[in-house]
Amino acid sequence: MFLSAVLLALGPASAAFAQSYPTKPIRVLVPFPPGGPADILARLIAQKLGEKFDRQVIVENRPGANTIVGAEMVANAPADGHTLLMAIDSTLSMNPSLYAKLRYDPIRDLAPVALIATVPLVLAANNAFPPNTVQEVIALAKAKPGEINVGAGAIVSQLGSHLFNAMAGTKMVLVPYKGGNIIVAAVMGGEVPLIFTSAAQVLPAWRAGKLKILAVMGSRRLPNAPEISTIAESGVPGYDVFAWQSIVVRAGTSQEIIARLNAELVRIMDLPEMRERLLALGLDPAVSTPGELAALIRAETAKWSKVIRDSNFKVD
Repeated sequence: MFLSAVLLALGPASAAFAQSYPTKPIRVLVPFPPGGPADILARLIAQKLGEKFDRQVIVENRPGANTIVGAEMVANAPADGHTLLMAIDSTLSMNPSLYAKLRYDPIRDLAPVALIATVPLVLAANNAFPPNTVQEVIALAKAKPGEINVGAGAIVSQLGSHLFNAMAGTKMVLVPYKGGNIIVAAVMGGEVPLIFTSAAQVLPAWRAGKLKILAVMGSRRLPNAPEISTIAESGVPGYDVFAWQSIVVRAGTSQEIIARLNAELVRIMDLPEMRERLLALGLDPAVSTPGELAALIRAETAKWSKVIRDSNFKVD
């Protein structure tokens, strides 16, 4: 009886706290250096949140260790909704399988708020590379197992190359690169014949005729280049690889605060000017509920943990 009374008393108190939220400045931790798409997106969101809440919203760049530094900070922050993390795919679905001594657990320590954007990825090639279709790439790779190199930068692109090998029955050799500009220069210069990378990094060169895009890695065609087919359409059914960005908070944050943050993020991401800015950054607006983000994390974790295990993938 006493416990029931306590719980009933806490319910209205929690709701009242959520209505008064935020009670102090909000921090948005970005696990990347300033200037990149995630940082720019975080600053756009911070400005809109600050205007709505009439509170200071501060963006802090905490790069390092494949987003681990920033994730650990949020995992150890108070569970009051005043510290947000701009979390990407590897933060929530890959790092647990990549690092044996990871000091945060995405499920135990972090709570999903919203998916905010996806990042389309593509398979691109040097203009002199003979294949012009995915089917032709597969045929050549099967004829020359272990002889065709494919470059990739981001962890999701590197793992995407291993998933392609597994699903297509090929044995292309991954050549890891550190950054987008480097990898584009590498494929145009013939250092590698193929690359898996973000569409935004190669579309300008593709439009200038400096390289060719063979296919989109995700299940949807590019809105700004719909003539390019997907890998799934082109010979590897079920292949679906994309990068994504989301907002999470410390686990234990009240559902009322999470719901309020989610509602504001949905509103912000639906603004026409925000959608235009995202598309200019090479991002697709893709806002979700907390539950939908949780489901994505579970599905991506299952997919990538298997790829990491089967390919014996290691990070430097």
